[in-house]
Parts: sequence; C-alpha cells; structure tokens
Amino acid sequence: FCAHLGMSTATYTAAEVLTSIQTLNGKLWRDEAKWSYVEASRGTLAYPGASPYLSRVKDALDTASTYGITPQLILNYGNAAYGSNVPTGYQGGLVLDADEKAGYSAYCSYIVSQIGNKCNLWEIWNEWNLGLGGTAQELTDSAGLNVTAYVDVMQIAYAAAKAANPQSKVIGGVVAEPYDPTARSENWFNTFLATNWHQYCDEFSYHHYHNFCIPERD
Repeated sequence: FCAHLGMSTATYTAAEVLTSIQTLNGKLWRDEAKWSYVEASRGTLAYPGASPYLSRVKDALDTASTYGITPQLILNYGNAAYGSNVPTGYQGGLVLDADEKAGYSAYCSYIVSQIGNKCNLWEIWNEWNLGLGGTAQELTDSAGLNVTAYVDVMQIAYAAAKAANPQSKVIGGVVAEPYDPTARSENWFNTFLATNWHQYCDEFSYHHYHNFCIPERD
C-alpha cells in the first residue's frame, strides 16, 4: 500500500495509515523521503529535521514492525538548490547534470544511513518514464523519455544505498504501465531493457494500474 505520508498534501497520521494497512491484511507500506525535504537548504541535510512530512514518515518507520508491516521508501525527486538550469527551466526536476547527480548521490547516502535497518527496501525514483518529478519545462520537452539518464540515476542510487547500508535491496524501473502505448511507455521500456539496468538494482517494479482497462497484450 502506497500511503504518501511524505507528501505535502498528506494530513493523515502514521498510525492511521498503518492501522488501515493492517486491517486490510497488507504487509508492505510504500512511501517517500523526498530529497527537497531532506535537504531544504543546500549542504544541510536533516532527517526528519523541521519537515512535518518526514516526521510522519519517521513515525511510521519507528512503529511499522509492531503492525507486522515492511517499509519501502522511494528516493525521489529533484532539488532546486542543484543544477545548472541548462536548458532553462530544468533546475530542480529530473537528475540530469553533474551537479544534480552529485547532490542526489549525497542525499541517497545520507538518508539510507540515517534510517538504517528500519527500511531495507529503497525504490529509485517514481515513474521517470512519465517525467514524474520533472519541472514544467521538462514535462513539455518529455525529458523523462531519456532512458540513459534514468539508468545513470539507478547507478548512483544503487551505489550510495549499498555503501550506506549493505542490507539494502534497491528497486529499479518503477515504470508506469510498461506496455501502454498511449503513455509512450512501451518504447521506453523496450529501450530500458536493452541497457545494463540489471546491474544497478536487486528488484524491478512496474505500475500496472495505469492501464485504464486497456486489454492485456501478448
């Protein structure tokens, strides 16, 4: 169950989420520890710091085991304090340039080390193929279709997470409906499969719920 306690629109509590998941006989809780919340000011990383959203995530991590629930957190989205803003309008979105990659690596290392064994499942971004987490200009330019850039991010996150906590399992892909041609996902997914992506994750994830009742295809 994906709860989004770590999103700014959330008003519910960790206890409410975990109780609901337990009532529904769920075993896994998925959420996020967003880079821009962990590092609200460049060079200063904090967990949970002053972020009410990270505080909710921490509350759930601290108590998930008592509900019999395993946490899975997303290492996601950009940080406006990083990047060269080239092209114009790209800063703070997808991790594309060298400055963003260095900052993202440091963030991954920090948050995984801070949380430790309270979470051993880490997901790399969320639906990059649809440009999620991208700026308005990146979405206009379909920058999320850059498969190579996402595999680079996988490599960064995988190395950082494993170094910070060798018990970590890193989940890559996180593809929105990989065989839905209306979402331009099929070409992205096939291109992705032709890369060395499998070297940078322990598991693969895709989101089938985006099919909007499109019939399954062989």
